[in-house]
Amino acid sequence: QDLLTAKDMAYTTEYMGSDYFYGRANKYSILALLADVYLWDEQYEKCIEYCDQIINSGLYSLEPTETFFNIWYPGNSPLESIIEIQYDDDLEGQENPMYYNMISFTGGSQVSLDLQKINMFMLREDLRRFQGRESVWKYAGKDALGLIPRTITERDAHWILYRYADILLMKAEACIELNRFGEANELIGETLLRASMPYDELTDKELLRQALLDERGREFLFEGKRWFDLLRAAKRNKFAKKQIIIDMILSGADIKQQAILKTRVTDTLSYYLPIPERELIYNQNLEQNPYYDR
Repeated sequence: QDLLTAKDMAYTTEYMGSDYFYGRANKYSILALLADVYLWDEQYEKCIEYCDQIINSGLYSLEPTETFFNIWYPGNSPLESIIEIQYDDDLEGQENPMYYNMISFTGGSQVSLDLQKINMFMLREDLRRFQGRESVWKYAGKDALGLIPRTITERDAHWILYRYADILLMKAEACIELNRFGEANELIGETLLRASMPYDELTDKELLRQALLDERGREFLFEGKRWFDLLRAAKRNKFAKKQIIIDMILSGADIKQQAILKTRVTDTLSYYLPIPERELIYNQNLEQNPYYDR
């Protein structure tokens, strides 16, 4: 109810085109959050309604292929950005606090990917492959080719909460669940086409669900959405697909620990964090997640 009230009170196009516009909540960022909430709540018609309000506003579009990396550098894309947490390296204490986790100037690091993930993310034709450094290039780089890194004084990569591609793919997900496959195919195809990737239309619901998950994985790589995308897919229809989460967790576990870990992650309550003890003290109406109360 708070969001429904706020959307009618928030400013709309005031300050549009300025960094200020993309760093503060406005009507369209609230609409994006509403669409997200309704998607999680499996109210798919409502999700589409709020996605359409953003799409039909005419204020947003996908950043073109040629300027794709503008989403992250310099950021505040006047086409695609809806809301970002903004940082400024020129102001003391206003640099991105995760900077040193994203960019390493000394030492090294290694991350092993399994073959399935390599096949999904590392296609050479895909504009989003982000080659270049042992770092998250979206936040460490200044170009789409992986050639020009940010310097040690450029610690102000923004954290994007919502952008237009997310709206398209949230609507696509809702369309799949409503068996509106033609619309879903068109929406998924938009982000793939922007990334210079082909797309073959699908008519099978399960294949479309997987195609949507794969495309969200590619489009929002390292943007903090993957766990939530998989959880949302798993919890649909009373956790009919919880094996998605179980397989993901076990795939990264030491083989010696998999048996005991499997007994823990079979409980779907383990997928959610506990409520902080202080919050339980302040609000007696809250109940602790039973998984952590045993």
